[in-house]
Formats: sequence, structure tokens, C-alpha cells
Amino acid sequence: MSARGPSRPRGYECRAVLEMVPIAEVAAKRAQIEAQFFSAAERDELKSRHVQSVAGGLALKRALCALFHQRFAGFSFGPAHFMLRHDPDGAPRIAGLPPPWPAVTTARRERLFVSITHTKLEAAGLVVHQQEREQPS
Repeated sequence: MSARGPSRPRGYECRAVLEMVPIAEVAAKRAQIEAQFFSAAERDELKSRHVQSVAGGLALKRALCALFHQRFAGFSFGPAHFMLRHDPDGAPRIAGLPPPWPAVTTARRERLFVSITHTKLEAAGLVVHQQEREQPS
């Protein structure tokens, strides 16, 4: 029991967005895509990576854009608004998000989960948005 009364069980609402990017399109315009959609720090990290990683990063950034357009109507987001990094094992992680994410989400207990995968032909970026919800009594 809290100062506000008995605590209620919590549940989660989840939303997922998947974006696909053809590897050949990224291979043909890699330098242009990196310059347009990735920060200097991201480009530095991508130097040692295969084109599939660039395509996966672009797919993930597009998925983040789509999710943010759904979540924050009235705001305009592009792939360059999102900063991605990779863990030592190669897993992607979000290193920077545009406002209004930090201001709005802390109180609502929202989280993002991301993943990238690829075949020889396509790369996929997946983002899952999880929001904690109080259950009605």
C-alpha cells in the first residue's frame, strides 16, 4: 500500500514497428546514405562494418521514425534524429533520441527495445515500444 492508497497491478502495452531496406539500394548509395542519415560518430563506427550493417541501421532508424510518428503526433522525425551505436557483440542500441521522448516518457515508464537482422538481400530494423499501464481495479 502506498500513500495514495492500495497499489494496483500493472500491465504493459506494446507496439512494434518493422522496416525493411534492400541491401542493393544501400550498397549503390552508401556514402550518400551515411552522410544524410548518420552522425559523424555513427559514420566513424560504420567504417569497419559491412553494407548490411548500414542497411540495418537505416531500417532501424526508419522504424524509430514510424514509431515516433505514431507516438508523438504533430512532431516531425527523420532518420538523422536518432543516434545508434553498437555493443561490443554487435547488437544495436539507441544512443540518442529526439525530444519529446525524455520529457514525456520518464513518468509513464516507457521503454524501447531494438534489433537489426539481415539476409543477403534485405536488412530489417525492429523497434518495440513498451509502456507500463495501471490495471483498473
